[in-house]
Amino acid sequence: MKLLLLKHFLQQFLKQYPNESGIIYCFSRKQTDDLYTMLRRRGYSVRPYHAGLSDEERRQNQDLFIRDDIQIIVATIAFGMGINKSNVRFVVHHDLPKSLDTYYQEIGRAGRDGLPAHCLLLFSYGDIQKIKYFIQQKNEQEQKVANILLSTLLGFAETDLCRRIPLLNYFGEPHALDNCEMCDNCRIQQKDLVDITIPAQMFLSCVKRTDELFGAGHIIDVLRGSKSQKALKFRHDTLSTYGIGTMYLAKQWRHLSRQFIHKGLLMYEYEHGSLKLTPKAWEVLRGKETVIGRLEEAKKEKRGNLKRENGALESYDPLLFEALRKKRKELADQANLPPFTIFHDRTLKEMAVRMPRTREDLAGIYGIGGAKLEKYSDIFLKIINQHRQSYKIPEQSKSSASGEKSVH
Repeated sequence: MKLLLLKHFLQQFLKQYPNESGIIYCFSRKQTDDLYTMLRRRGYSVRPYHAGLSDEERRQNQDLFIRDDIQIIVATIAFGMGINKSNVRFVVHHDLPKSLDTYYQEIGRAGRDGLPAHCLLLFSYGDIQKIKYFIQQKNEQEQKVANILLSTLLGFAETDLCRRIPLLNYFGEPHALDNCEMCDNCRIQQKDLVDITIPAQMFLSCVKRTDELFGAGHIIDVLRGSKSQKALKFRHDTLSTYGIGTMYLAKQWRHLSRQFIHKGLLMYEYEHGSLKLTPKAWEVLRGKETVIGRLEEAKKEKRGNLKRENGALESYDPLLFEALRKKRKELADQANLPPFTIFHDRTLKEMAVRMPRTREDLAGIYGIGGAKLEKYSDIFLKIINQHRQSYKIPEQSKSSASGEKSVH
């Protein structure tokens, strides 16, 4: 399943960020090296970072990333401490992090320049087994703490609430809004909640009739009448719940099962990966409790929120932006500096929208103070004016220019 997600991630997610900087976190050195090799073979500008590399290799790879000489770092949690690279556009967790503290720290390395950044967590229940293995190597008290941290992290991964709510609650901070309009849960097209009591009773009954020894995947197979080897081996094709759930797709059942866990009807038994009924589940089975939730075939995200977030910056001239980035890189290499210390990406994008003609125009752009105006204005104005002339771009009207200024 993770390989399928990874393939989708490579083909779809990275296409959203061509030539942009990003960090991909992995659980182990081996996964880091495997993913690095796969990305490199597919033509991505990428380097690994983990404790198995020499000090010199780690330093070199980190410097290449900071200076925009490579696009992507694939790393264990050892990477990123003390780094203030402002234009990280995405942070991907290829595996479940060890705790919400770790996750919060790592996603905080994205979008420090004020532009939108994407944080993607690839989650499967197989990740839990890896974390659980390491937890079992600890003493009894450490195991207790680690299991609490894991439970909190799973609650975050499976919640259908705004992602910021469990994060802020974890750190003891209040949340002002129930909808941030940025996370995946808040950006899903909202549908009316429906009564899912009947599918809940089907699922819970099947869990009980299979003796609470199996995970969600097998329960779904039984409900959908699968002829899988496991279903036939345990004679689950003879159960009264066998084949009663064919009205829903397997992915619909998976979505429902996560809701049943989150709503406290089922407990996930981490050691063996099985599902157990809770006291609340018996109330549902006896018809004394109604279950309200979502029944969805697919998640469709709203795209408008991110565009509204940055207004006119979404309509920047990509050719001009690349020319400005190329010049920024050239100047940074000459000065032995990271590119973002010359100008942030947000500054270059605003130049590529407003196309200033004079120093006075340039001074009104985000991130350009007196010193940078004096040092770089002639260089970048020359590129902008050459681009304007080459593509015969007319001068913007004053109302348009003032409209762009309203972005700040």
